Amino acid sequence: MVLAESMIDLDITVRIQPSRALYANSEFAVGKLRLSPVSSTVTLLERRKNDSPPNPRLLVTLKCPDGSTTMYQMSSPSLDENMCSAFFVLQVTTTEELANMVMTYEDESFILAAKKLKIAGHDHSVKIPVFSNNKIIKKGEELLTFVKKVEKPATPPVVHSLALRPTKKAKVSSS
Repeated sequence: MVLAESMIDLDITVRIQPSRALYANSEFAVGKLRLSPVSSTVTLLERRKNDSPPNPRLLVTLKCPDGSTTMYQMSSPSLDENMCSAFFVLQVTTTEELANMVMTYEDESFILAAKKLKIAGHDHSVKIPVFSNNKIIKKGEELLTFVKKVEKPATPPVVHSLALRPTKKAKVSSS
């Protein structure tokens, strides 16, 4: 809600069926198309040892007046015809040349509702992920962001060694 003032209705088509995609309905100059997240819940980020790294697309950082920071994670809203945040529909590509959107962060200041007067030193700031276009976008073009393909090292095949097990000696009869 911190970015609510800066949100405008964009001239884009949001497709959620049969697959998710965003398409431009008109041409956009560099930096003129911005996608801000809209999420119904934001929770404190609690990481455990074996957790995979959090998706940077969902992270929000709160900086308090005392200089401390706290990380929060947005939930991806369900996508339907009644509520659809284009920020969460934006698809990724592993081909850098096809990407036309880049994720940046915006710092927005606010004062807690409990503070009636704006007192110097009581400003909080929140760092919010935002997608903006880094190339000219033409009418009908799909909006994509680049994510580097993670190359997993090939696991070498397991070769079991041939171990000779001691065998019992055959009994020899003496006749």
